[in-house]
Amino acid sequence: LDERSERVQAKSWWFNTDYWEAEPDGNGEIILPGDAIKVIVRGRFDVQDRSPYVWNKKENKIYNRVTQTFTMTERLYLEVVRLVDFDDLPTEAQAYISDWAVKEFQSDYDGDSTKTRQLMEDLKMARAELNAEETRQKRVSMFRRSHGWHRTSIAYRSARYGT
Repeated sequence: LDERSERVQAKSWWFNTDYWEAEPDGNGEIILPGDAIKVIVRGRFDVQDRSPYVWNKKENKIYNRVTQTFTMTERLYLEVVRLVDFDDLPTEAQAYISDWAVKEFQSDYDGDSTKTRQLMEDLKMARAELNAEETRQKRVSMFRRSHGWHRTSIAYRSARYGT
């Protein structure tokens, strides 16, 4: 269940993705939350989307691959995908993860083709429900962005996530 949960959550959903402007701390480092599964650097604060592949997550910090250091001199736009405890997940995500884990277990240990087909149908339905809720929550529209950049203070992140 834990493996499937992390794999599903790594996709980035409305319930586990935060967008924020991160500033280097007193040591010039950008420290990431301990529950970060994936971090996408969307660009520098002053020039959005400029060379986002220069940075990556390493040792729960932002690492600059060009300078080969953790030292940052500028703010960055970050998309942080977090691992949420299974019990805190939305019902649709819990159902999809559970159905996937059951199907995998059944395939590995039973192999009954009739059961496998039924579990695949259940899994497809759970995935469709999760995707439908994702669309509702993000209010996806071809006329506007489905996400926005939100200023998140260190105090807020600390209070919410204990980082």
